[in-house]
Amino acid sequence: MPLTHNSDGLETRNLTVHDVLMLGESTTLELQEMASPVAPPAGSLAVFAKTGGTLHVKDAAGDEFELASASHEHPAEDITSGTLDGDRLATKNRTVSKIVYVESPKDSDEFPFAYVPDAVTLVELRGVTDTGTVDFNIEHRDADSPAASGTAVLASDLSATDEGALASSFADATVPGGRWLVYRASAVGGSPGKLWMAIVFTID
Repeated sequence: MPLTHNSDGLETRNLTVHDVLMLGESTTLELQEMASPVAPPAGSLAVFAKTGGTLHVKDAAGDEFELASASHEHPAEDITSGTLDGDRLATKNRTVSKIVYVESPKDSDEFPFAYVPDAVTLVELRGVTDTGTVDFNIEHRDADSPAASGTAVLASDLSATDEGALASSFADATVPGGRWLVYRASAVGGSPGKLWMAIVFTID
């Protein structure tokens, strides 16, 4: 839906929940304070100025949480970790799972499968095959040289079987920001046709 401008700035009264509002560097957005809005549709968030001068978000389940104070004594950089981080949407303290599927795994397989722009802490590593075994490790490598040897996260390779394997203790669980996560196999036995690998980490 198109928006119109008036002498007071950007007109938002006809803005629907599906519209994207772009603000320039010199543009401000004023929100009228309210006790609480109705819960937004599933998959959406409602941002509103709560009575008392605080900025809140309400989700489709009706749960509310505060983003930041609107007063000068509490600037935006004091926003709660896990909600917003600096000038962009935060993922701090969020748990992430990456799943990798390897067809016809070989002992020479070696490839990057994820890039972490921010530091992360590894929680667990899992592997399971359709049959046979695959021994593998994960390395974190520099952003500019993912083909060069990196730092293995496990002290010894994980041996994935058709019953599954789990590692929750790491030789190097803290991965700095700006690193590739690289899958590196070392041995294959029993002619496996498929390997599923999952790595779980939290964003620091």
